[in-house]
Amino acid sequence: MRIMICNVFLCMILALCGGCGKNTRGEVVRVVVRTAPAQEALFQNMLETQGLVEAVDHAVLSAMTMGKLESLSVKEGDRVAKGQLLFRSDRQNLENRLRLSEEMLKMAEARVRTRESDVELAQVSYDKAKTDRERNIRLYSSQAVSSDANEKAELAFQKAKLSIEQAQAALVTAHAEVSFAQANLEIARKHLADSTVFAPYDGVITDKLKNENEYCNAGTPVLKIEQPDRKRIVVVLSGLHFDQVKPGETQIAVLRGGEELCRVPVTIKSRSIDPISRTFEVKGDLPQGMAIPSGMLCDVQVIFAERRSLAVPEDAVLFRQNGRFAVFFVADGTAHELPVRTGISRNGLTELLNREEVSGREIVVSGQYFIQENSSVTVSEKSEK
Repeated sequence: MRIMICNVFLCMILALCGGCGKNTRGEVVRVVVRTAPAQEALFQNMLETQGLVEAVDHAVLSAMTMGKLESLSVKEGDRVAKGQLLFRSDRQNLENRLRLSEEMLKMAEARVRTRESDVELAQVSYDKAKTDRERNIRLYSSQAVSSDANEKAELAFQKAKLSIEQAQAALVTAHAEVSFAQANLEIARKHLADSTVFAPYDGVITDKLKNENEYCNAGTPVLKIEQPDRKRIVVVLSGLHFDQVKPGETQIAVLRGGEELCRVPVTIKSRSIDPISRTFEVKGDLPQGMAIPSGMLCDVQVIFAERRSLAVPEDAVLFRQNGRFAVFFVADGTAHELPVRTGISRNGLTELLNREEVSGREIVVSGQYFIQENSSVTVSEKSEK
């Protein structure tokens, strides 16, 4: 091991001496390098993770009324059409309640008719009492009748007035009873309608959670349904990437076995970051009819940005003081250092952002560690890549 380390240091010293341009006898020493022009490459600012496939349209269908499942006409895997009957709860009690509500409404409407007759009779009595009162007032003024007869006529008028007010109040109450009975009837009809559940859209039954003749409370899940032709990919990301995701621009690449199956834009982004997990969700609609089952976990790449830029091998870029970077290029057998601005590094390539300075130059991609500014070099090979 000690011998190997000594040999390495010896090689480095010899190389550095060569980089100075002359050997011990004053002869020019040329360092052998290999060059290549900067090439166009696609750079992506992206994150590799996993995503879950889910149906865009999916639902859990629950019993809306309590009772025994009277019929359950589908099974897992069945394709169903929108509006197709799926299951029905026991309807006997609900039908009885509906009939009772209908009878209660009829009785309330009959009371209204009775109260209307009472108002009419009270009106007739009131009109007669009013006429008698006015006549007795005239007769009493001319002393044709006694004060006792006049008082009786006044009392009959007041009673008739009170009777018509009572009859009108009873009619108002009867109308309110009709409204109440109508509301109860609508509720009974709604409950009866809720006992039958239909498919909300064309889809596939993915799970059957209850069997026929089982008892269910209102809200008990019975079936799961989804639309298999419309799916999306759901990816959970760290909140650190929240500002990087832009719906319509950020892309999600779905992979299988390392091969890209499709690439879709982000269509949905969570409005906020979950305060507990510090994550948020992004979703993208998959191509219609894509043969990936819902619930499948896929490898994905979330591509925040991508661009084509000039690139060189990562090793060609040298670190300099003060956080600077540089490459060497060859011109007329001499090496020259060129400061560069770097971007993304991926797949062994580094992006160079100062395109104009780099374009068209022969960049040293091998031997760059053994040269310096104005070193004399011999290009052993020019690579096109």
